[in-house]
Amino acid sequence: MKRKRICAWLITLAMLLTMLPSALAASFADTRGHWAEDAISRWSDRGVIQGHNGDFEPDSAITRADMAVIIDRIMDYQTKAENKFSDLDNAYYKDPILRVAQAGVMQGDGKNVRPKDKITREEAVSMLARALSVTAGGSSTSFADNNRISSWAMANVAAFAKNGYIAGRSGNRFEPQANITRAEVVKLLDNMISDYITESGTVTPKGTGIVIIKASGVTLNKAKLSGTVILGGKAGEVKATGCEITGKVVKIHNSTLTTGSTGGSSGGSSGGSSGGSSSAPAAPSAYPLPKGQETSKSLGVFNYDMTYFVTLTAQDGADIYYEIAEGADKAAVPTTASKKFDAYQYRQIEITQPTASAKGPVTKTYNVKAVAVKNGRTSSVANWNYDVTSIPHHELKVGVPKDWNGSDVPNVTLIQDYDSDKMYLVEGTNRAMVLDAGYFDAKDAANLYETARKIVGAGKPIDLIIGHPHPDHVQMTHQFLCAENKALGAKVYVNERGIEVLRDYVKQFGVASGMFADEAAASAAYDAQLATLENGDVYDMGGTKFNVIELPGHQVAGIMLFDAATGNLFTTDQIGNNRAHITDSFWMQFADLSPTFFADSMDVYLSSLQIALERVDSLGTVKRILTGHNDVVLDGMAGYLDNLQTAVQKVVDEGWSAATPTLRTLDSFKGYLENTKTVVVGDRLKDINWVGINVNKQNYLSDGYRDGNQNKIADLSNLSVHKKGEKGNLLWNDPNFGINVNWQYPTDGTKPTRKNTTSFVAEVDENTTSIEIVPTAASSGAKITINGEAVASGKAYVGKLKNGLTNFTVKVTAKDGTTEKKYTVVVRTYIDPANPYATLYTGEHTETVTLANGETRTFTSYVPEGARESCAGVFVLPNKGESKFDAWKALADSTDTQAIDADWTKQQEKFIVVYLNGLTYGTSAAERAADIDYVNKVYAAASGRTMYCIHEAKNYMVGYGEGGTIAQMAAMDQTAVWAGLATVNAGPVDAAWIAENGAKMTSSLNGYNDMESSTRKSTISKSTLPLPVWMIGSVDNNANALAYWKAADHITDSDKAADGNITKYTRSADWTADEDAYKINRDTAAYRIWTSESAPKNTESTIWNDFLFGVRRWMADPGGDLRVIKDPIADLHMTRHYEKVGGWMREWYVYVPENAKNSTNLPVVFANHGYTLNGGVYAGQTDWHKVADEKGFIVVFPSAIPGSISENGNAPFPAWNIAMDPTRMDEIEFFKYMLDDLKKHYSIDTGRVYATGHSWGSQMTHVLALNEPEMFAAVAPLSGFIFNAAVFEQAEAAKAKGSYPGVPVYMAAGTEGGTEWAICPVPLAEENASGKTLSDWFALNGCTDSLDWSKINGSNETKGSLDWQNGGAFTKSGRWYTMTCEKNGVPMVQAEIVDYMPHATMPEHSARVWNNWLSHYSRNTDGTLVYNP
Repeated sequence: MKRKRICAWLITLAMLLTMLPSALAASFADTRGHWAEDAISRWSDRGVIQGHNGDFEPDSAITRADMAVIIDRIMDYQTKAENKFSDLDNAYYKDPILRVAQAGVMQGDGKNVRPKDKITREEAVSMLARALSVTAGGSSTSFADNNRISSWAMANVAAFAKNGYIAGRSGNRFEPQANITRAEVVKLLDNMISDYITESGTVTPKGTGIVIIKASGVTLNKAKLSGTVILGGKAGEVKATGCEITGKVVKIHNSTLTTGSTGGSSGGSSGGSSGGSSSAPAAPSAYPLPKGQETSKSLGVFNYDMTYFVTLTAQDGADIYYEIAEGADKAAVPTTASKKFDAYQYRQIEITQPTASAKGPVTKTYNVKAVAVKNGRTSSVANWNYDVTSIPHHELKVGVPKDWNGSDVPNVTLIQDYDSDKMYLVEGTNRAMVLDAGYFDAKDAANLYETARKIVGAGKPIDLIIGHPHPDHVQMTHQFLCAENKALGAKVYVNERGIEVLRDYVKQFGVASGMFADEAAASAAYDAQLATLENGDVYDMGGTKFNVIELPGHQVAGIMLFDAATGNLFTTDQIGNNRAHITDSFWMQFADLSPTFFADSMDVYLSSLQIALERVDSLGTVKRILTGHNDVVLDGMAGYLDNLQTAVQKVVDEGWSAATPTLRTLDSFKGYLENTKTVVVGDRLKDINWVGINVNKQNYLSDGYRDGNQNKIADLSNLSVHKKGEKGNLLWNDPNFGINVNWQYPTDGTKPTRKNTTSFVAEVDENTTSIEIVPTAASSGAKITINGEAVASGKAYVGKLKNGLTNFTVKVTAKDGTTEKKYTVVVRTYIDPANPYATLYTGEHTETVTLANGETRTFTSYVPEGARESCAGVFVLPNKGESKFDAWKALADSTDTQAIDADWTKQQEKFIVVYLNGLTYGTSAAERAADIDYVNKVYAAASGRTMYCIHEAKNYMVGYGEGGTIAQMAAMDQTAVWAGLATVNAGPVDAAWIAENGAKMTSSLNGYNDMESSTRKSTISKSTLPLPVWMIGSVDNNANALAYWKAADHITDSDKAADGNITKYTRSADWTADEDAYKINRDTAAYRIWTSESAPKNTESTIWNDFLFGVRRWMADPGGDLRVIKDPIADLHMTRHYEKVGGWMREWYVYVPENAKNSTNLPVVFANHGYTLNGGVYAGQTDWHKVADEKGFIVVFPSAIPGSISENGNAPFPAWNIAMDPTRMDEIEFFKYMLDDLKKHYSIDTGRVYATGHSWGSQMTHVLALNEPEMFAAVAPLSGFIFNAAVFEQAEAAKAKGSYPGVPVYMAAGTEGGTEWAICPVPLAEENASGKTLSDWFALNGCTDSLDWSKINGSNETKGSLDWQNGGAFTKSGRWYTMTCEKNGVPMVQAEIVDYMPHATMPEHSARVWNNWLSHYSRNTDGTLVYNP
């Protein structure tokens, strides 16, 4: 670029602002004796702070608005941003916020700026760091709560702590998410700013901290200033005499700093004698030579009309002297008194273009003469005459781009403006495309669109694609918005980060050209044809396709186009632009020109570049590189791309020392190219593939890595995951990964920010067993390990995969040996959004189990196509020498996937066959025991959810012959895990064994646990556990077993009824005293025994459909609760929905009582299932339909989408996205969609919407309440306390906001169960998850009084302790222990512990939750919570 181009850019970026008046000094009544009294008084006197009604309220939290006002008063910002914040009204803080936003200090979220929100301590530190230009540094602090400091704030907090600006609160805790007080903000300013100069004159600042000059006419005298010096927006010219300024100087608006001496050092003369020849040196050479004389086509000099930048060269050791003058041969003969040419090879002589004329080309001739001097001898005179031409600005040159051999590039038209900016036209069969839109002079206008139209002809749309919206690439954009082109369907494409920047140019030049009457018309036309391009897009013109690759760096909205068929890569300025003949180089030196005009630091660009080039490589081979300014097409198969990466890597590895003096003569252009150098790879005078990158000292590396700290870089620049032998990167599908490993690019085109996540997700099909991970360190000296194993940078690590989900930890250790950074790669099974419930791992699977005696055996499972999660499992024990596998597989296949008919009149599920082909059938006690142990181990393995999921309530066993005998014995041994048993011609079970086994106490029984530390052991004998049993054949031989099961099921002969050749017994006896506590959850119809002497026709089908499928054993109470199934479609008449929501097919069931279908203002309850279930299964597991019938409300049973929740080797099963992982579905959107859908069909009372759920569904319930509190009147998570870290983080975020509206929360958990202590610990203790949940909701809901933990846990936090029952915090009613916390007399939190309940949902909970909690709350139309006792 030339100086005038720089000026044009600077004019474009000029800023104008006004200043908020200072507050008057005040004395505050409430600060007397306060620890910050002196600081408050000082800053009040300075007019920076003010109070209200005579008080300062030092301990009150400060709002974001007031923080902005204070910063604005200090800095005197003079320009303000356009108000795009929907929540920023015309209050006293409006203009200050807009000025602070313009300065990049306060961004908001793009839509809202939240002026009235309280600001946290870490937010305040980060905001002040940006405002006062504090260099961030450090990856940790010494604060006791260091791990709670957000990653995005850590570097700033560490820097503030290191500089002594901040101190911790009590206990050396920083409390990052706590609100910062007004006094703390003032004290921060006082600690940071040593000199606050508000009066004109000469001053000698202390300089011990940050120095801020507010007044104009200030002279700094004889001061050593090592800290930051800030020239406020009204300071104007600040002079410094006799000062040593080593810190940063920050200039606001038009303020400048003038030093009192010229500075620098003069060069000394060389001494000594030189050896060598005494003959005269050869005359100098020039590059480039005048037109017609240059033969080095490979360096791209063919017919160049722009300014020449002539480089002179001579033999080693020779000095060069030259003269230049206008006119052929007019220069004087040079002598040693002439201008000396800097022998450094990248300096040059500038020969400026003549002023252009609209009348035609203007050519001038300039003469350059040069001599070489060595050892006192002078060469002959070299003489060159250069013709320099300026073409009219209305003229566009049309031609063909030439490659490095001077050959034409086929099927591409090159169009150049008066500045020789390159635009390319490519035609397809359906449309044409022009890449970039060059410069535009309204007084001598060129017309790019008309030029392109003449080439393309009529009738074909001509799209315009903007490679990046810098001014030399966009100024004729408006021409493509003409009516003709619009009518043809043409578009103007830009990356979304460049939309608004391009809009400004369209308005500016569209109006200046006269095409549009005003900016509004130009903007409307732009919107009408605007389209965006991003990674992964394919721009198809018909016959020619371009893949889009994003590459920010030179400009934030940069994109490249790759035509894989031809190998043409169009890069505009994203890479390339090393023009040897004008000494141009790749411009990356933009620092802080404006919020949207900047270039990335080299460590940032390195990552974007490597990712972009990997994308290109995955698409094909680059043969040609067509750039925005090079006059020659680069050889894509030569060394340019490698040289480019090498040049970037040099800066990352070596820092500022990697760069040499800039190639451009504009390095003295004040405020623009100051502190610019160039990193060079290759020789520009010899190799077309040379690379030069201009970098600026302000941003050559990102914060914390500059000034010799590049040895602290522990970033990855690329992280690639793929299957062996494949190209590409599976992480590209993760939106968290994006276009840069470490930096996130805002969509509004402002500067990238450090990502707050280093965890990325790759998805593979269920059959992939290993993956290759290729980590690339940003710093060449860094070391990498993956899961503890050393891996070379850029080399593949092969990782073995578990089912469902596998985590890999990538640790990078910087060159300094201490700085570390960790990344996580999560590889999980892909779930198709269009078919999320598709069956994985279908077919047969053979697995191995190890018995207690050390023996190993196998079994085979069969998963039919269409089997849903949490389906039934039929465990088949064949007779010796016989096979029933095929029969059961055929039945599983023939059972309809989900419905008996297409109208969903009945939901009938597939089942999984578990075939136990490892029985030995031995008759000795040891052999029988081993076979029983084999059955138990197979049950445990099949329940492990590795490749399929059998619901715990739906395990059934079928045995034939001797397999039937073993089935009987196994069922008696572990009754509580089975929901039904059928035997066919089973042999007898020994009476003595029955008696001995039946007398034993049950183990691993629901409602108890076997842990050594358990305070309770089972006192329930095995013989008392009921089970539905059908004995087919050999009934008389099984009299002992029949009697056993009758007794266990409380069945007598009076319960007998005949049904054809089947005798059916169904319990009629009342519940016993031992059963009374659980009777509401049980169904006597499920206590049944059938006998028949002969097998029915279609034996397997009859066993399944008529007997087994009808009963389930819900794991809610000791021994489980036998209940007859309720089909959600046929029995409960629910409506199943299956619709696309947020890109995913979603399922949910809706229950509307018959008597409520025409009612108005119906309440709604969302009932959320636990892990591995779905809405249909959960609907049958609860009694919500009964409560809804009685009370008149709608119940919705949504289904989660399969996903893996941990690295446990499980296949993906339904799991709510409680972490709100953006790579998965948006659950909040889903619930809002369901509610909106209900509103369309029923009269809904939106003030009475409630949520409940079990286990993982309870976590979803917490998430809903934390993130959408005003959507729900009350919630009831069951089993039930928060146990997931992501949900705790959301609770912390809700507390940090300081404006949570409150949601009444009922939580319940049981005392027992092996998993209970790990998930919902009892007793509740201050430090365990259950206790922390109580504390969080207590705080969020503003409960009064306090939590007395000695009462809550009975002064005993031991797992399994029962002291809490008598601690005084809970009231007891039967097996229910209840604790309620109130706010102003309104119950807001209730915790209930259920004795003898495991991690389960009991049907009786439905009525209890509704009657005791949910029904008492509602919200008014304004969201106000109403309590109805």
